[in-house]
Amino acid sequence: MAAGDPWPHWMPSADRGLGEPALLYYAPLYYLLTAAVRPLVANTWAAMHVVEALSTVLSGWFSYRLVRAYASHRSAVWAAGRRGVGGSGPAWPGGHGCRAV
Repeated sequence: MAAGDPWPHWMPSADRGLGEPALLYYAPLYYLLTAAVRPLVANTWAAMHVVEALSTVLSGWFSYRLVRAYASHRSAVWAAGRRGVGGSGPAWPGGHGCRAV
């Protein structure tokens, strides 16, 4: 990113200088946000924590807004806390989420 290529897809020095494509399996938004926050904090690790904390808060806020459109305030607060803080389970009582074993 420092070289001006925000999402590199080609590695020019690979394969003895002939180059080859970089197969990216991860979505770049987390890394782009971390790179944007990095100059504002002490180090990259702290930038990652800031992005993760903001993502958690935003996840809870969006969950609240979505559930509030269809349910009571109390249900929406519960769902927001479940998504924003708990994060690993379903956003409804008795629901089944995908969890690693």
